[in-house]
Amino acid sequence: MAYTPNTLSLVVNTVEGARKWWNYDTADSLATVKGANYFTDGLSRGMAVDDLLFANLLGGVAGLYKVTAVTASGATVTTATVTFT
Repeated sequence: MAYTPNTLSLVVNTVEGARKWWNYDTADSLATVKGANYFTDGLSRGMAVDDLLFANLLGGVAGLYKVTAVTASGATVTTATVTFT
């Protein structure tokens, strides 16, 4: 499948420089979503490095991901490490 922009939404927009939260629903696999520049309009939509993305993926997999790169070609995410203290 391919990235579907209409299922990416900004959930929490913060003040300049702070981390934003996104939500994304897709039938794509985790490996596909974590591919380089998957979010092809990430830059124009305002995604930034260290933003967080909650994704609902193929087969009922859901997880928290972190934006690791944003270029003119798109945004890339990886699995986020969450630590509670």
